[in-house]
Amino acid sequence: MDNQPNSRWMETASLVCGILAFAGCTCFYPSLIFGALAIIIGLLSRGGLRRLSNKATVGVALGGTGLGLTVALYATTAIIIIFSYGGISEFMEAYDDMSDMTVHEIYDDVYDHLDSQLFNLDH
Repeated sequence: MDNQPNSRWMETASLVCGILAFAGCTCFYPSLIFGALAIIIGLLSRGGLRRLSNKATVGVALGGTGLGLTVALYATTAIIIIFSYGGISEFMEAYDDMSDMTVHEIYDDVYDHLDSQLFNLDH
């Protein structure tokens, strides 16, 4: 198969993004981003050809699998929390009973952590 230079790097990028999506399926945002990129770049790599190359096919498959596993994992977690505790507020109350922190302290701690990670305030 005679590939153009642009499609070769796109095949490789799709494969790398697919591997990252699959390997990081427990990390919600990176897996969603890399999974979507693997699928999009892999499909675009074929250009005018009817078939995907082997690299692009594996990249699309890994990206889709990583994306699917991520969605399934987080949907399952949400369903378990809803059916076991009745919702996130009740889950946080139960967590409050198990730890030394109140629900408001937990929320404040989570928001402070997110702010420091997003805006690099601590670094």
